[in-house]
Amino acid sequence: MMAEDHEFSSVEEILIEAAEHKHCILYLNYKGLSELPTDLFQEPICNSVERLFLKRNQLTSVPADIGKLTRLVELYLHSNSLAYLPE
Repeated sequence: MMAEDHEFSSVEEILIEAAEHKHCILYLNYKGLSELPTDLFQEPICNSVERLFLKRNQLTSVPADIGKLTRLVELYLHSNSLAYLPE
């Protein structure tokens, strides 16, 4: 039920696996992300993800599209450089 955050897995590989298997837990820790990938907000991912882990990336904001993750109950953003969060 989760897309693993293997050391050598790319963000694209993780998102493909999440879409194929409708994972509810998604790990995108330590991926050097400066923005969230747009595929995250597309079906089927947006309708299945309940927990999203984004630890130690380079995020400065979270897009308003985060609201498209209709089942999201946990968003872990530790160790980013957030300056903006949508309402």
